[in-house]
Amino acid sequence: LSQLREAVRDYPEARYALGTELAVRDDRAAAIQELQTFIDDKPLAATRVPARLLLGRLLAAEGRFEDSASQFRFVLKLSPSNLDAHASVGDLLMAQKRYLEAASHYRALIASRSDQVDSHIKLGRALDAGGEPAQAMDAYRKALQLDPASHVAHLSLADVCLRLDRVDEAIVYAREAVRLEPRGGDA
Repeated sequence: LSQLREAVRDYPEARYALGTELAVRDDRAAAIQELQTFIDDKPLAATRVPARLLLGRLLAAEGRFEDSASQFRFVLKLSPSNLDAHASVGDLLMAQKRYLEAASHYRALIASRSDQVDSHIKLGRALDAGGEPAQAMDAYRKALQLDPASHVAHLSLADVCLRLDRVDEAIVYAREAVRLEPRGGDA
């Protein structure tokens, strides 16, 4: 850490490494300050994207959701297909209960990497919470196509089916969820 602080004096690009090291040491306030200074030096540079992603995560951990989202959105302006930024914005929007906005970011993830079960489950959750249960079911079913052993997808489908009064389907999915994860697992 002391070597990085020394290096920053002659080589400002070392500030990213310093901010990263401070983040690893859980000194978020100092990490945020170093990363922001690093970004401010060349705010439009593509080399600042990793720093913006890390800064966004640190700001979210501090509960500064709008500041965090602005970092991820700036990354998307520089690199519209950045999957990490789409996932992060989607997760922040979910936390803010802006479900259908989150769904658009999860769709962007799926458009680039349709083989990610977790992205389909996140999309399903966003659509379901946003009042689109039929579309949520489609997302959960796609997750099951990719991973038939997904306890979470089975459980999520059971929940949606039950709320849609499709009790027989709900029972099938619920039984399979229990068979796959008898103790309940994380849903």
